[in-house]
Amino acid sequence: MKISKLILATLLTAVVMVSCENKKEKKEQVKEKMDEVEASVEEGIDEIEESFSDLGDYTFEKKNEVTKSINKGIDKLDAEIDKLEKNVSDSYNDASESVKKERQELLASLKNKRTKLKESMEKLKNSSEDTWDDVKKGFEKAYDDVENAFDKLADELNS
Repeated sequence: MKISKLILATLLTAVVMVSCENKKEKKEQVKEKMDEVEASVEEGIDEIEESFSDLGDYTFEKKNEVTKSINKGIDKLDAEIDKLEKNVSDSYNDASESVKKERQELLASLKNKRTKLKESMEKLKNSSEDTWDDVKKGFEKAYDDVENAFDKLADELNS
């Protein structure tokens, strides 16, 4: 009888230890995934900033050049948002409902701001020489909003 209790206690201890180890591994996997997401977001922001950094220096005469550069940046942004969305959904397995909801809201906000950025880009593309400076400022604000949304989501994924 004592031997069977000892065996049972040993088995239970082993199961608990394996279970704890599995949870620890799962948490480490989620943390690794979050680190990948953060790196992806930072890389995306860097690439996009590179595309848009000299916008203030462009004059109306270089409108076609700047709109081509911006379109490339927006394409990169779209690719980063797609990657980010996939990584965010992959991280949901162990997340609470409130964390899932918060991340979905941040992702939706990022997509909304990206849409506004695209609309500003269209205005920039269709601007006249008279409206160029105002439209350019509007685009720069829309870009800043997208960058802030990226930062908020990255901060959330790190917490």
